[in-house]
Amino acid sequence: MALTITRSKRNSVDGSRITAYRTVAFDNSYPAGGETFDANAQCGLKGVEEVRIGAGLPAGFTVRYDYTNKKLQLFGESTEASGAEVGLGTTPASATRPLTEFANAFDASGIDSLELIIKGTRS
Repeated sequence: MALTITRSKRNSVDGSRITAYRTVAFDNSYPAGGETFDANAQCGLKGVEEVRIGAGLPAGFTVRYDYTNKKLQLFGESTEASGAEVGLGTTPASATRPLTEFANAFDASGIDSLELIIKGTRS
């Protein structure tokens, strides 16, 4: 399936720079490698300089924007020393276990109001 994306606030414009605000909801079947999210196309930007994660991320999750592949990736704390298993992390994260991307078909529907703050240049 796909992300549900809504425009949460009006864009902020400062010269040739735009800050756009989007709210994202994941579904119950996260694909390995990440959910497709083209920040340029979503916000009408020529170039994306920064994608920050705002409010709405439940404890235990980490989100990363992959600028090259244009995807939002979900990570959790490895639940074993080898890093092969992943689950929701502790708060704060453990210093001894690495973060690992969630597996294909992970139910991420609990992330239903993740705020993204996207900065870039006008098209």
